[in-house]
Amino acid sequence: MAEALRAGDAVALPLPSPLPYGVVAMNPATVNRVKGRPEGQPVGVAVGDFGKIAAFLRVTRETLGLVEWLCVTRRLNVFVPRF
Repeated sequence: MAEALRAGDAVALPLPSPLPYGVVAMNPATVNRVKGRPEGQPVGVAVGDFGKIAAFLRVTRETLGLVEWLCVTRRLNVFVPRF
């Protein structure tokens, strides 16, 4: 799988029920192409270290704390604007 990602390919990963799978790639355009979407459409991103993306989110300080709690503690997907 790592070799495929490094080569620019997309891979499918199983997800917990009820979702069947997720499409993962190093490039958003690749994910969109595999899913039959326009290449420039925004995609979701999974982040291992919330601190690395916090400065790029366009939310208030209070909202940033809530977003981090929802993502890290509650393990929810949260869509927020970015700079």
